[in-house]
Amino acid sequence: MATERGGRGSADRLVFILVYFRLYSIQAVQGLLFGMSQPQANEWVHRLTPFLNAALGHQQQLPARQPRDLETVLGACEGLEFIIDGVERPIQRPKNPERQRQFYSGKQKRHSIKNNLIIERRTRKIKELSTTCEGKKHDKKLADEQALRFPKGSKLWSAPTHALICDKVY
Repeated sequence: MATERGGRGSADRLVFILVYFRLYSIQAVQGLLFGMSQPQANEWVHRLTPFLNAALGHQQQLPARQPRDLETVLGACEGLEFIIDGVERPIQRPKNPERQRQFYSGKQKRHSIKNNLIIERRTRKIKELSTTCEGKKHDKKLADEQALRFPKGSKLWSAPTHALICDKVY
């Protein structure tokens, strides 16, 4: 859908940026999907991302990115029950042999990066996203390096089984 002047309407821009972040496709594919070149897709991603972040931030839908904010964000959650899970995403195989070893995940048999997520158990909303690291790092080690602090009385669940890991009582 184009506007009368040949530009893109706000609905098109919203769909464009939501599809980009949902599928996380390469910009050449994103351009193909929306009838534009890769450089144009790159420009639109960089132009629209701040607006999406502002809108999600205003609605308090963005996960906490700073460890010092985590306890405050989690403290506002009803029930204080959280799920922790590591998410591994494939990346293109690095050309440098040292970087290949760094990012190779033997478990997945591919090169990847990883983040830990803290999810509110009741609403299933992501409340914290860890820093990105190489995919071979174990979820527990990544969590230990973050030195996560949970509010008093929190319960922490494991993602695959939703088994209670521990009661966080300080």
